[in-house]
Amino acid sequence: SPSIGIPQLAACLLIGYLFFRWYNSSPPSTSSAAGPVSSSSALRRPPTAQDLARLQQRAEIVHGMFPQISLSSIKWELQKNGGSVEITTEKILAQGFLPEPPAPVNQDGSAPRSRAPTPAGGAASSSSSSPKPYTDLITRYNLADKLAALSSADEVTAQGRGRASAWSQDKQERQALLQKRREEMILKARRKLEGQVEKEKAS
Repeated sequence: SPSIGIPQLAACLLIGYLFFRWYNSSPPSTSSAAGPVSSSSALRRPPTAQDLARLQQRAEIVHGMFPQISLSSIKWELQKNGGSVEITTEKILAQGFLPEPPAPVNQDGSAPRSRAPTPAGGAASSSSSSPKPYTDLITRYNLADKLAALSSADEVTAQGRGRASAWSQDKQERQALLQKRREEMILKARRKLEGQVEKEKAS
């Protein structure tokens, strides 16, 4: 009777090994790849009309306090920080400006004319690259009592105008005045935001 030789045995072992490797491999990678695609598509969900209206309202609140900042810059900052008026206000108070949004590409494929570089652009990029844990402005400046005692945002505006007219030559008094003005703007932004939220809940 014919016996199995060494070459035939080696060939059988090789075929079995290749079949074992193929069987244990994981070809269905489409299901695993579908997860990031679906999640990224969910993150890139186009904004609804309600989202755009809410963004416009919050941008107008900030623009009312800082008319020197363009609405496009305010909207761009609100989109980056999740629509927080307080974070946007704090950034304007800390830097004195907001970076302009990236210019869109024209339909013919050419880039639009470049804007003038904003001052301290390197500092802004470095600060954005290393985000720090954000603390609520009311908590940071201990304004909870003042917010509770404040009857309306108009009272804050009237007080701010009265104090702004008296500008002292003393450095300490000027610093105290600037700090008071900053607190009033924070309280004003909070009251406007609370009024907007109440209107959204009522509607």
